[in-house]
Amino acid sequence: MKNNKIIILLLAVAIILAGATYVSNGNGDTRNAESDTPTPTTVQEVIDTIISYTAIEGESVLNQLVAQNPTVVIEDSSFGQYVSSINDLAGGMEGKYWLFYVNGAAATVGASEYITHEGDRIEWRFE
Repeated sequence: MKNNKIIILLLAVAIILAGATYVSNGNGDTRNAESDTPTPTTVQEVIDTIISYTAIEGESVLNQLVAQNPTVVIEDSSFGQYVSSINDLAGGMEGKYWLFYVNGAAATVGASEYITHEGDRIEWRFE
């Protein structure tokens, strides 16, 4: 009986902590309490996540991504640096990898090589 009370108490604490981390805007859209970015709740929503930002002129796409998202993991390869993980979503999951687009077009060079122009719209997609 005492073990059941401890389990119930631990579950209640876990639920309270989870509720403190996320807030709902009333229409079912769950958002991280620290930012206004929707928080994915399923594997498919994580995969469908697009990270986007308006570029600053004269900086690489990679530097801007890292500056805006500290959970980026960068790896070195014989072709140069590449983004292997963003928000703990690592390349290779379900055969998908992080790719970036500039103004809707797939990039033709690496993220460390592409120097942006004022107003470029950058999107990182897990495809």
